[in-house]
Parts: sequence; C-alpha cells; structure tokens
Amino acid sequence: GDVRFHCPRFFDKDRPYYPITFPTPASFIQVPGLPLQNQLSVNFTFRSLDTSGLLLFSNFSEGAGWLEMGLSEGQINISFQQTGKKRLEFAAGYNLTDGHWHSVQLLARMDSVVVVIDEKEDSPVRINHALRVQTGDQYYFGGCPSSVRNLGCFSNVSVFHGCMQRIHVDNYLVDLELVKRRKLGRYAEMLFNTCGITDRCTPNLCEHGGICLQTSENFVCDCERTGYKGPTCHNCE
Repeated sequence: GDVRFHCPRFFDKDRPYYPITFPTPASFIQVPGLPLQNQLSVNFTFRSLDTSGLLLFSNFSEGAGWLEMGLSEGQINISFQQTGKKRLEFAAGYNLTDGHWHSVQLLARMDSVVVVIDEKEDSPVRINHALRVQTGDQYYFGGCPSSVRNLGCFSNVSVFHGCMQRIHVDNYLVDLELVKRRKLGRYAEMLFNTCGITDRCTPNLCEHGGICLQTSENFVCDCERTGYKGPTCHNCE
C-alpha cells in the first residue's frame, strides 16, 4: 500500500540553523515535546559569558517529576527529581562560560543518563541510575514564564543570558522560525537570527599584560603580577 511518514510539526530538516538571544531577565522560549516517552533526548548549542543561568526545564508526565539543567561556575548541573525519590544531581563540563559556542547532548533512559559536552569522545558523563522517564509535553529554555512559575516551570536557577541554536527535543530539530512567528510554542523578549553577546575583552583593554575577565554586563582587569594597578592596569604601584 501507500505508506507515508509525517514528521512532527515542529521539525523541519531543511530549515537552516540560526542563533537566538536571551537578552533580559524575562526572556524564555517554550517548545513542545513528545509526551509519555520512556526516553528523553535533548541537545543544543549555547554561548554565554555569565557563570550561572537556567538552560532547560521540563516536567515529566503524570506528575512523575522534572528535569532541570543549568550553568553554575562554568559547569552544567543536571537535576532529575522523581516523585517520592531522592533527587539525582551531577555536573558535566568545565569553563563553558568563556563566550565560545558549546554543545550539550543529554540522553536519559530508564537505567542511565548520558551527557556529552562539545561532542568530545572523552567527555561523556554516564550515570547508571534507575529512572522513571516519562517525558512531558513542554520544554522551557533560558527561563520560566512568570505566569506558570508554579505550574509548568518552577526553577530557582537564575535566568540564562546568552545565545542558543540547533535546539533538538526528543530527536527533532525545533523550527525556531515557527517559534518566531508564534506558530509554535511561545516566547518572551527574545532576539531571533542573531547572537547579541558583546565581547568586551576583544580588543583587550587591560594594559601591561593584565588579564581581561568579563560577564554579559561588564569587564574587569586582573592586574596581579603586572606591577600596575587601576581599572585597566595603567597606574604604577
């Protein structure tokens, strides 16, 4: 007979990748997933200069628990909460808030969780742990909308400030153009088709070998061992 396959409406294999920016404390995107699956798969790339921020939050179906992924001190912290069980928490990666693009792949099954950072063969973190994975129907990236903070998204992690692209949920590429046109999911205070991060350390304004350190809002110069002081290491000690 005539057999046809239909991809979910949020998948478009021909859509080119482009970045999105989370510029304010109210920024977030919410996209659909495939509910009631016993395997959870999420991967995306991100870029940030802030040491902390919420990357992902999703509730499991039927009140089975939730998944949270956030940045903390340059690492990715992953938390799985299952109803009636002790929370599973672990970290992966290092120096991930250096302003460069980094990729994250997470795969959770009934008996294990695997996280791969930057597609490096030596980077996978595998946690063997009994999980009741039952995917929900919504995924939140970058922050929680205040209107559902106590319902669909209730993370206490600070909001993410940075950029994302190549977002895949349950093995499907999220069509960010549909999100932008408000035909898929929803969002608030987002910038599309751009990565609006300012690199305040290029060029390096720190003089005499000072080390430039930056966040999304400002930069400071580490003048230690230079023999100079001042905002840009320009004054003799």
